[in-house]
Amino acid sequence: MILFTKLHCLSRPSVDFLFHINGDMSERVMSIIESMVPASEIYSIDEALQTSLGSLEI
Repeated sequence: MILFTKLHCLSRPSVDFLFHINGDMSERVMSIIESMVPASEIYSIDEALQTSLGSLEI
């Protein structure tokens, strides 16, 4: 039990760090997508919905 607690405490910052990095990367990618396809909706951290209706170029 003590070993699990120590491992949990040691692994927690890396998980938080990876979540922060993934969130930052997702925000960058979504902003690029939104600049290319204005009619987009962010669905989740790694998914976005786009429509090409009204676009001049497809």
